[in-house]
Amino acid sequence: MKFGCHVSIAGGLDKAIARGKKLGCEAIQIFASNPRGWRVKKLNPVEAVKFKEARAESEIAVVAVHSTYLVNLASANPEIREKSYQRFKEDVERAGEIGAEFMVLHPGSHGGAGLNAGIDLVAEALRRLQGECELKTTVLLEIEAGGGTEIGGTWENLVQIMEKLPEPSDWVGLCLDTCHSFAAGYDLRREEGWEEVLGLIDRLCGLERLKLIHANDAAGSLGDHWDRHAHIGQGSLGEEGFKAMMARPELSELPVVLETPEDEWGNFATNLAALRRIYQERENQ
Repeated sequence: MKFGCHVSIAGGLDKAIARGKKLGCEAIQIFASNPRGWRVKKLNPVEAVKFKEARAESEIAVVAVHSTYLVNLASANPEIREKSYQRFKEDVERAGEIGAEFMVLHPGSHGGAGLNAGIDLVAEALRRLQGECELKTTVLLEIEAGGGTEIGGTWENLVQIMEKLPEPSDWVGLCLDTCHSFAAGYDLRREEGWEEVLGLIDRLCGLERLKLIHANDAAGSLGDHWDRHAHIGQGSLGEEGFKAMMARPELSELPVVLETPEDEWGNFATNLAALRRIYQERENQ
């Protein structure tokens, strides 16, 4: 497994690489632009080159870009949906320009219009993207906690979106967030739970479509739909849940990126150390 975390781009995109190197990351995730704003300045080609050069001098094997918080491709409001599409398109293009392997997308919320209507709108946006962009990165649909009118609280939801895309659709894959999955009702505390989830993904679309793991412990309980991340080993999944994850040979080559809290109890460095210790302990068993 390639371990890493979400790092800041403050001061320039290339600074994210420096921060990842300092933490000993083999994979990083970033926001390619302001995650809380609709307007984005066009990426300076020099900045893209500096990012690629810095990465080439590092041990970072995988870069993922996370879509901004504002994007909701499932919105029933046409104005919000169009703004979301344009913002997402900009992020996808940026991800391609800096050579990122993955672009992570939260499918969004249907806002009461109905799950099927929301799924149709997300698929429509992705089909439009396919027609308008030279895609240089793989878009990953992320499993969600499934609260309220959120889309993506089941693996079936995500695969329904993919099935509505024209072939070949291998430019779209899946991202498994451990906290979201647990909150959605998938019990990942033991190896049997991981076996069940991975088997489900394999039956639905093929396990090769799973490209990235977000490693976060869960502050809530199984199936409570509460998206609240906790430090590794300090939540409901516990160290046993992550040991079980690491025991799955199907996941051995996947990048594993932390999105854990940074507070008085810990930070990315402490969580990376916990993941690596758990991995080493499992290897030594």
